[in-house]
Amino acid sequence: MKENKKVTSKKKENTMESKGFVVVPYVAGLSERVSKVFKEFGINTAMKPHTSLRQLLVHPKDQIDKLKVANCVYEISCSNCDHTYIGETGRCFGTRLNEHRKETEKITQQRKNFTRQSHRECINTVMRVGRFQLINNEAKFTEDVQVYKYIVSSRSAGRPAAYVDHFNIRRTPGMPPAQTPYPIIGNVASSFDRCLALDGVSRPSVTTNYTIPGPTIEVCEGDTVQVKLLNNLQDRGAMTIHWYGMHQEGTNWMDGVSMITQCPVASSSSFVYEFTASPAGTHWYHGHSGYMRNDGMYGALIVKKNMQYEYNSHLYDFDLPEHVMMIADWKERPTLSTYLMTDSPTIYVDSEAQKFSILINGRAQEEPFYNDHGDVFYTPLSTFEVEVGMTYRFRMISAAFALCNLVVSIQSHPLTVVAVDGSEVVPEEVDSILIAPGERYDFLLKATAKPALYCIYYAGSKETECVDDGVAILKYTTGANVGPSCYPVSKTPETLTNTPQFSVLDALPLVLERNFDKDLYTIDVKYYITLSYCAERIYAPDGRLADGNVLSYFEVDNVAFLYPDTPILFNRETVETCEPTTDDELYQSCDGITVLCRCTSILKIPLGKVVELVIANQNSDDYSVHMHGASARVVGMGRIGSLFTKDELKELDEQGLLTRISPDEAVIKDTVNVPAYGYVILRWKADNPGYWLFNAVTNSHLETGQAMIFQVGEMDEIPQPPGDMPTCGPWKMAN
Repeated sequence: MKENKKVTSKKKENTMESKGFVVVPYVAGLSERVSKVFKEFGINTAMKPHTSLRQLLVHPKDQIDKLKVANCVYEISCSNCDHTYIGETGRCFGTRLNEHRKETEKITQQRKNFTRQSHRECINTVMRVGRFQLINNEAKFTEDVQVYKYIVSSRSAGRPAAYVDHFNIRRTPGMPPAQTPYPIIGNVASSFDRCLALDGVSRPSVTTNYTIPGPTIEVCEGDTVQVKLLNNLQDRGAMTIHWYGMHQEGTNWMDGVSMITQCPVASSSSFVYEFTASPAGTHWYHGHSGYMRNDGMYGALIVKKNMQYEYNSHLYDFDLPEHVMMIADWKERPTLSTYLMTDSPTIYVDSEAQKFSILINGRAQEEPFYNDHGDVFYTPLSTFEVEVGMTYRFRMISAAFALCNLVVSIQSHPLTVVAVDGSEVVPEEVDSILIAPGERYDFLLKATAKPALYCIYYAGSKETECVDDGVAILKYTTGANVGPSCYPVSKTPETLTNTPQFSVLDALPLVLERNFDKDLYTIDVKYYITLSYCAERIYAPDGRLADGNVLSYFEVDNVAFLYPDTPILFNRETVETCEPTTDDELYQSCDGITVLCRCTSILKIPLGKVVELVIANQNSDDYSVHMHGASARVVGMGRIGSLFTKDELKELDEQGLLTRISPDEAVIKDTVNVPAYGYVILRWKADNPGYWLFNAVTNSHLETGQAMIFQVGEMDEIPQPPGDMPTCGPWKMAN
């Protein structure tokens, strides 16, 4: 603290006190009237008083009853004051502040040690999470909340833990915009019964336990996850939950894909998902029926690995639940309504004309709130707190539903990528990360900048149709509480490193040589598939072509996927399918441009074989695709630059003109961003038998047909579900 007079000895200090001096902390800019008040009471001041004395300026001398100093504490009271003003002398305040700093450092180290110990052994327990604050000049520990529910895991006894939860799914209104604002608690605005603040736009949403995102599930690798789905959707719709990133080895029926691996859970009914948490990494879950994910039914699924098996664990201090970052795009209308209005044969609604937000952990600022006095308020931005000098692991998930790739960067902070889609990579420091729908990136952030507030930018990529940007805040626990405006969002990240943006193809996997499957050097079976688009013309009743009106369908190999009328896992023999490897005539007859073909498309893959899949994107936008039940090595990626056919791509491949890398140098992913007019090459060993959906992550593309089923193994090699699994199917008249 800065002082007007420096007390250099005990003798000097005693002399001052004996003469009636009051030594209090110096605060610049306070009025000299406070000193005058002291002098009128016959007490001299060696220092200007603390801020707690500001309000004394409004009280005349005759209203002040007493001012006393004892044990380094001054006390002032007055006849009309609301309370007594208490402060500390400068010497004692400085001593206590030093003690506070030491105690803060001690607790920080304790939290760091606890986090590393729990991570090292994957010991899950309830963890007190809080921070030290200076309250009334006294260092106190304030406990924020005990919500970080780590389930106890008995590793020494060899018994996996069980995470048990209930998911109550229902439709919940968004915050009405033109209403008096009340304090916002989490994502729930307390002025309305379980209304969500979100971006301030009033619209219906689908919530999990009344929140968006839903509850974060955090477990250890190998734990048993058990979640009871309660379908309380008011529109009586059925639904399922897909556990994105879980391989579901031996539990194909828990993958959560409606009419492929299970029956949808009917309204007012329930279903219990139970599966092993594997593989480790940053994953998520979402509704896999219709457009529920787009309306808010999603959440994080974090599977932690024992620290001794995680190669990058020594690089960071904290891996905390509050640093999970879920990104989603959000429109002012429910998604099904938006889709139908956009593709209506009678009226076209420009989707870009709608209000559009990027939600970060369920928050954005689009529509203001007003109180009775006309004051303007916005939903508080999501804030991620860090302590200076510490290194944090952030887990970033894109739940975006549209063609919405985002460039993520943090003001004045480089990002060190350590994992993609749950698989570790050799750490790489970059300026920014391009994240596509469904992808996950883990990055480290070193809190070494000047303590302050910094902008986190989520800029819409020009390669997709993401028409808006998002913002969040990085906040140091010390430093300024007011930062610069984060708008407009910077489209060009700061140059902080030698690598402007993380590249999947240039990254290196972090897998020990002894763990690499050398079978991946040899390809057993190879397939080429295309991501295509069909614009079906709309004709008037008299047969005339309606001007400019089309219905859009998105396809794989020129065929729009048709969901079967009963789950194929239960009734393979009764489901009519088409196969690109055997029904070549059918696939050739579908040009993918004007002739619409629909069927339950299946690609049969021999069990235990090494597969190479070449995915061709015949569209002008980047497309994100997801593989259920497996992850693959990304051995190739590139752009052709113009429209091409599958045969032309095969010819380029045969000539060695497609970019390829060795599989032992390729990262492992379950979701890939296929470049516009480009390709991606995946390679993996098909050792997980089952019926696994391969689909576009963009929801409207999936719902109009951009999917196919990978059947891994013959029917007698695919595990069958338990006998008590619910069944469903079409009604058939008895003979």
